Amino acid sequence: MNMPSVYTVMYFRKEEDMIVKLMLMLLALYSSIYAQSNTTVEWESHAKTPNEMYAGGFVSCDDALYSIGGGSNNGFLRSTYKYEPTTNQWTQKASMQTKRMNTAFVSTNGKIHAIAGDSFLDVHEVYDPIKDEWSLLAPIPTNVQHVKGVAVNGKIYVMGGLETWSIVSNKNQVYDTKTDSWLEMASMPIGKHNYSSIVHDDNIYVFGGGVYDADGESIWGSNSSIEVYDTKTDTWDTIGNMPTSLFYGGIVVYGDEVIILGGFRDTDAPEARVDIFSLKTHTWRKGLPLPKGIVALGAVEYNDQLYVSGGADSSQTWHTNRNLYQISIKALLKNID
Repeated sequence: MNMPSVYTVMYFRKEEDMIVKLMLMLLALYSSIYAQSNTTVEWESHAKTPNEMYAGGFVSCDDALYSIGGGSNNGFLRSTYKYEPTTNQWTQKASMQTKRMNTAFVSTNGKIHAIAGDSFLDVHEVYDPIKDEWSLLAPIPTNVQHVKGVAVNGKIYVMGGLETWSIVSNKNQVYDTKTDSWLEMASMPIGKHNYSSIVHDDNIYVFGGGVYDADGESIWGSNSSIEVYDTKTDTWDTIGNMPTSLFYGGIVVYGDEVIILGGFRDTDAPEARVDIFSLKTHTWRKGLPLPKGIVALGAVEYNDQLYVSGGADSSQTWHTNRNLYQISIKALLKNID
């Protein structure tokens, strides 16, 4: 009987050692993937806002977040509060000159603009974080409220809104930050108020909003359409519809993804729903819901984090809250509900 040589035995032992090491590496890799796939992604609560507020401003500027104006159970507000994520603290700053809600709040060029708002105002103020002061600028030509605003290349676009309790505006009022002057550009295809809007590649996307009802008698009709305004060509296009109607929702854009949060959808109850829209494929998917149903909330993207502030959690009493929620946007986009 031939016995295996010493070299043969050593060869097989080395081969076995390699197999064991490979198996251990695969086991470690599997454990890592399994752990990542089972990591719980949740909304985190942070320091509550100093006052209750809905339908106010929530913007990022000067490496901080600002909560401005809005409505409360005690009436309109003009307060300004600065939140610093690094310290999780709120600081009271100079107040606006005018109490208001349902206003176009826009952060651009290191300053915050507050334009129009309840009750059918034309007032235009700007806040300088360095000086901690508000000053007046050229008023918007047509008084509106329940309106939004966005900034593109040195200009602020304030679209639609309510001109009166019976007129839904389709005007596209544009403010030039360099000349402190207004002009009117191509009108919206359909008048809207309380919509949600973002900017991507110099295009302005308008999601849902309130419109005239089918009979044209009420201004509180629901809408799910998506319009796109090309700021370079001054033209509009309609690119489809949302999965539901949308009113008083929060919105942020992150890369090629639009995240729409809460609001009224197809009912009169505040929703916790979160929808994600791909600007590349024009497809929808659901994201991790908010901790509770909220309307008229503020939403801001800051350092890859999504912050949600204020809002109302009841359409019957318009009960406002002081909650501040935060979640990693990258984690939110990976973890689909």
